[in-house]
Amino acid sequence: MDTTVPMSRSARRRARAVTASLASLGVITATIAGGGVAQVASASSKQTVVFWEFQTDTPSIDAFKASIKGFEATHPGITVQMETVPWSEQAQKLTTALATGGEPDVSMMGNDIVAEYVAEHQLLPLNLKNTANISAGDRLYYNLDGKWWAVPLIDETRAVLYNKSIFKQAGLTSPPSTWAEMVSDAKTIKAKTGKIGWLAPMAKNDYDTVQIFMSVYLGYGARYLTSQGACGFNTPQFKQALTLYTSVFKDGLDYPDATVDQMSAMFSSQFVTGKAGLQIADPDSYYELKTTNPALYNDIGVAPIPAGPAGRFGFLGGWPLVVWKAAATQGVQAASEEFAEYVGSSGGGDTALGRATGLVPANVQAAKQAPWNSGGLAVFAKQIATDAFPYQYPHAEIPQMGGLETDTVQTAVQSVALGTATVDQATSTLCSAINSAVGK
Repeated sequence: MDTTVPMSRSARRRARAVTASLASLGVITATIAGGGVAQVASASSKQTVVFWEFQTDTPSIDAFKASIKGFEATHPGITVQMETVPWSEQAQKLTTALATGGEPDVSMMGNDIVAEYVAEHQLLPLNLKNTANISAGDRLYYNLDGKWWAVPLIDETRAVLYNKSIFKQAGLTSPPSTWAEMVSDAKTIKAKTGKIGWLAPMAKNDYDTVQIFMSVYLGYGARYLTSQGACGFNTPQFKQALTLYTSVFKDGLDYPDATVDQMSAMFSSQFVTGKAGLQIADPDSYYELKTTNPALYNDIGVAPIPAGPAGRFGFLGGWPLVVWKAAATQGVQAASEEFAEYVGSSGGGDTALGRATGLVPANVQAAKQAPWNSGGLAVFAKQIATDAFPYQYPHAEIPQMGGLETDTVQTAVQSVALGTATVDQATSTLCSAINSAVGK
């Protein structure tokens, strides 16, 4: 049996941060060092679609191979040439490939930078045939100005993980359903068990900080952007959300190093070891426990992301497939589009990849089958289908978000948690950074 462990969510996210930074700086220089050159198709030969996938673990690679085999069986005139480009290398590979014409025809991508490459005119619009099962959140990422630019493949969101044994010790009988209850339960856990109440990330260099806090500010009615596209955070709703979230650290309910440590490290050292009662986490972290710590897995409950006064909003992350301009240049645009949609919507590649990683198929109907239709994974799947959105909800993704995501909101959270800035000061600095980036 293969025991290869899929690349961790935090490692994938760090790699995507590099991609976002390079793309936002327009670093399309240097010389490509091998791989990724599409073959020209002729009328007398098969068309070859060059596909870059970024997962290096054996289960994911096998899932893609199986999907390619199925696609080629039903499309005898098309061959798919798959190349594995690790997340840690894909930023350099893509930027140098774009400079030299060596980009693939189809590739995976982080959902937060699709709009950026669309703005740079590097991607081709897609005439998707099957859009009925794409979630509302994914539409905000990939349907821009009335056109589809990516095929959703795999999604993730955040839900509440709670330690049932610690809850019992604290006298708590059910998980929190609102943010106020989340803080109240954290206080009860701390007071009655002495353990960490809520393991909440506050570091400015950790994606998890904004990916969790965004559910708080959206739940309180704050919005990333105004209708004019400027920073929308200078509001009582955002300040209330920022006050509540940072109070977890300031009131001693959090891990003492939460303002500097990565969430992935805290999850392993604190939550997995039974030192914390509450944690907001992703499906793959939860799914991995089934193998790495079965006893804890059976003692962990999963509940939807808490709601605020304005509703329930979960973070939506994901990895779609995009078709690059090279596909048109090489005469394989239609073949590339067929392949991308087959894997993401009808060929089962999304379900195979989900079973390999613990993530959720972006196809809403596919996510209603096992293992996503029962137990804890069903909570994640249902949330993706109904209550998971991008940071800038209700607006569509903007080209600047890849760069903005990596610093601005996290900095505000950390500075308030540490007491180096007041809520008003942090909000003012945050909006200045956002407005500068979007030209407002």
